[in-house]
Amino acid sequence: MLEYLLVANENDDEAAADALIEFVERRARAFTASESEEEGEGATAGTATGSSTRGSSTNAGKSVSRKAEAARKPFVNLIPYNPTSAGDRFG
Repeated sequence: MLEYLLVANENDDEAAADALIEFVERRARAFTASESEEEGEGATAGTATGSSTRGSSTNAGKSVSRKAEAARKPFVNLIPYNPTSAGDRFG
């Protein structure tokens, strides 16, 4: 998950949205690639014998971690910046 603070007239336009999309997609690809490399180093040992695979699911016979699943489905929490008089007093 990524939290993204929207500031009026700074990062709330189409160009900023496109840049955010590219950033999230690039991070998801990089994370998925690193997960694939780790799995290639023997991370699925024991799954064929019916051992516990808690924290993962099987997709077409291949063990997939929850982190890898989350990376394939990125989540962005958009937070609008709302200045208040209390915030103005305390900087």
